[in-house]
Amino acid sequence: MKFTIKDRVTLLGLTEMESLVKKLQFTDEEREKYSIVKGNDGNVYWREDKDEEVEIDITEEEKNEIIQILKHNIGTYYLPISYKLIPHGQYDVVLSVFDRVSLLSLLPDKGTYEELKNIKDIRTALGVNDDEYKLLGLHQRQDGKLVWNKDYDSRRLYRFNKAQFELLKRLLDKVSAEGRLSYGGMELYEKFHISQV
Repeated sequence: MKFTIKDRVTLLGLTEMESLVKKLQFTDEEREKYSIVKGNDGNVYWREDKDEEVEIDITEEEKNEIIQILKHNIGTYYLPISYKLIPHGQYDVVLSVFDRVSLLSLLPDKGTYEELKNIKDIRTALGVNDDEYKLLGLHQRQDGKLVWNKDYDSRRLYRFNKAQFELLKRLLDKVSAEGRLSYGGMELYEKFHISQV
């Protein structure tokens, strides 16, 4: 499988699988050729005009490790390797309780038949069940705002089809265009503009 320098640098910073680390590491010759250096800030830098692909043999276990990294770390969908490993048309996004509540509040009650079908499925997927209500202590204040125990703001992986993902992305775009995006909602916005495959 072919990996760019960006693929390798990013994955090396996220995996602890010894066999994969050994295969992704750079040789002295590569470090010189691509001017790879570690900055004082801890980040790795290289000449991006020389971001060539290198063929690396990986096992099925190592491949699965990479897939899990791509699915669980925001930003890794920018990597060229993601297009080779993640099935096209599936959008996996890690969402917190805050993210879920925020998205549910944006869903409209009206739309085309197809939109409403997707909205129904999204509501079902993101909805808070009875057990979560108890764990979260979720309740509505007098001003209508939902509040919960922030110590239990668990993050889970949610899978959307393309239509559902694009619908949520449009809703977030609308909030941003109208100047209603909060500071706390920036990360959620980025998830739907970075985690695209």
